[in-house]
Amino acid sequence: MKQHLSLLVAAAFVGGMAHAQKLDSDSGVQKGLEAPGHYGMGSSLAAGGSDDCSSAAASNTLVGTGTFPVNTVGATTGAAPAQPQTPATIKNDVWFYWVAPTTGNARLETCGGATVDTKVAAWLANNGTACPSGTNLAYNDDACALQSRINWSVTAGTAYFLQVGAYTEGVTYSGTFTLNVLTPPANDVCSAPVALVGDGPHPYDTTLASTGTEGQTETLCGVNTGVGRDIWFTWTASTSGQRAVSTLGGTLDTKVAVYPSGGCPVAGSALACNDDYSASAQSVATFTAVAGTTYLIQLGQDPTNTTAGGVGNFSIVDNTPPANDNCTTATVISGAGPFPFDTTWATTGTEGQGTANCGPNTTFSKDLWYVWTASTSGTVTVSNCGQFTSTTVDTKIQVFDGAGCPATAPIVCNDDATTTVCATQGLASVAVFTAVCGQTYTIHLGNYSTSASTITAGTFTVTESGSPCVAGTAYCFGDGTAAVACPCGNAGIAGNGCASSINANGANLNGSGNASLAGDTLVLTGSGMPNSNALYFQGTTQIAAAFGDGLRCAGGSVIRLGTKLNVAGTSSYPAAGDLSVSVRGNVTTAGSVRNYQSWYRNAAAFCTPSTFNLTNGFSVTWAP
Repeated sequence: MKQHLSLLVAAAFVGGMAHAQKLDSDSGVQKGLEAPGHYGMGSSLAAGGSDDCSSAAASNTLVGTGTFPVNTVGATTGAAPAQPQTPATIKNDVWFYWVAPTTGNARLETCGGATVDTKVAAWLANNGTACPSGTNLAYNDDACALQSRINWSVTAGTAYFLQVGAYTEGVTYSGTFTLNVLTPPANDVCSAPVALVGDGPHPYDTTLASTGTEGQTETLCGVNTGVGRDIWFTWTASTSGQRAVSTLGGTLDTKVAVYPSGGCPVAGSALACNDDYSASAQSVATFTAVAGTTYLIQLGQDPTNTTAGGVGNFSIVDNTPPANDNCTTATVISGAGPFPFDTTWATTGTEGQGTANCGPNTTFSKDLWYVWTASTSGTVTVSNCGQFTSTTVDTKIQVFDGAGCPATAPIVCNDDATTTVCATQGLASVAVFTAVCGQTYTIHLGNYSTSASTITAGTFTVTESGSPCVAGTAYCFGDGTAAVACPCGNAGIAGNGCASSINANGANLNGSGNASLAGDTLVLTGSGMPNSNALYFQGTTQIAAAFGDGLRCAGGSVIRLGTKLNVAGTSSYPAAGDLSVSVRGNVTTAGSVRNYQSWYRNAAAFCTPSTFNLTNGFSVTWAP
C-alpha cells in the first residue's frame, strides 16, 4: 500500500490568478489543487501543461494573456491525429486550453523562454473540450534561433488548444512562453487601404494580418481562390501600359491580387492575381493600367499556408517585354560595346532553341536578340565575362549567320566559359567565331535556368581581331554638311542620312568586302531603316538633291540593284542567290567609280507628303 505525503511547495501566479500546488511523494511531480476551468496541471505532470489534450481544458486552462510556465518533464509524445498533420511530430508535447479574450492576431512564442529546440502549434477547439481534430491553425519549429513563434487569427470568446514541445524525442524542459493578442495593421481591412505614392519599392508587414472575407473567391487566383493574411493598398497609375505588382527579390511566400478601386472589391472583379511566379514563391500580378486610374491591391499569402506572415517589399513595375524579346525585332548594335542586357521581363521564344552544341540544357530562357555587322574579317569574341550587375550569373550565348530569326544551326554556342576563360565568373558565356568583313550576324543571349523568376542583367562586348573592311567611302550626309539641307530640317547624325519617322539619327549605308572585278565580294548594308522594303541602286555621278524626306546622292545613269526586306531595320545587297554588285551594276572597267544608295519607305508620314527617305551615299572605286 502506497504511502503519500503531501506538502505545499509552491504558489504560481498565472493570468492574474494564484494557484496552490503540492508534491506527491510517490511521483515527485506537482498536482493541482485549483478548481477545473482555471490554470492547472494535467495528470502525472507539473504545472505547465497537460500530457494529454483531453485533460487540458479541465486542468490547464490559460486565462488572459501574458507569460505562462511550461514544463515538459515527464511528458510523452502524442499520437496522430492530435499532432500537426503536415509538419513533423511535436515531441514530448504538452497541451493548454485557452479562450481568446479579444479578437485579433494571437501570437505564441517560446523565444527567450526556452533553451532547447522547441516546436509549437495552435488548434481550434472544434470538439468542445475534447481533443481537436482536423488540421492545426498554425505551426512553427524555428523562428528565433531554435525557438518557435506562431501567429493566427482569433475571435473573442472562441476556444483554442495550444501544443508546446520539442524538436527531438526525449528532450524536455521547464521554461516559459508568451501568449498575446496583437492588433492587426490598419490596412488589414479593405475599407482602410494604405495609399501608395510612386511605384516603390513599398514595405509591407503581414505578421499580424488576419484573413478577411473580401477577395476570397477570385477564379483568377487559381484553385485556392483566396488570399490569406491579406493587407490592402491603393495605387494610382501615372502612365498607361502593362504593369505588375511584384514581390520578386523577397523571401516570403506571397500572393497578390489587383482590383478596380472604389471600396472593397466585388466578388469576381479581380483584374489580376498571382501566387507563385514561375518556380518562385513570390508573386507578379500583371494588369493593364490606365493613366490617372486608381487600383486596389491585396497582398498576402495562399490561404492554405498556415505559416506566419512577415515583412518585405513590393513594387509596381512596367513588365512589358523588351523590344528585342523576339528575333523579328532584334536590336541593331555596332562596334565593340559594351551593350546592356536585362532579362527581367524577357520571355522564352521558340526560335534558336534545341541547339545540340549548347550543352545538355538546350533551352535559351528569357532570351534576347541582337544584330551586329562585322567590320573586320577574323576572330570575333562575344563575352559577358565579369560584366554582370545581377546576382545571378549563368547565361548562354549563340551566334547565327545573317540577320533576323535563324533558319540554320548557330555558328557557335557557349553556355559556361569556365574559370579558365573567365576567372571571376565561370558560368558567364564567351562565344568565339570567325567573321567575314561586312557580314551581318545575329547574337542570341539568354538564361541557363528555365525558371522565369531568374533574372540576369549586365553588359556584353563584341571584340574583333582581324583585317578591317576596305570597300569605299561614305558621302552626302544628312547632318548639314551636304550641299543641300534635309527637306524639313530633319537632320540626322554625322555619317547617316536624314532623320526618318522611326529613327532620329537617320539611316546608314556602308560597304564591306572586296570591291574587285576579279573577285567581287562587296556587300552593301543599310541599317537604321523601318522594317519595310529597301531599294538598293547605283549611279554614275554624285549629286545632292532633296528627295522625299531625305537627300538623293547617286545620279547620272542609274541602275536598280535589287529590293530587300529590312529585318530589325537592316538589309543587305547582294544576298544569297543575287548577282554580285559589279555584275548587276554592269561595271566592267577597273578604276570605274560608282555611287550607291538605299531608298526606303517611312513607317508613316513624317516630313513631306512623301512617305520615303534615303540613306547616305557610298562611293566605290572598282579595282581590277
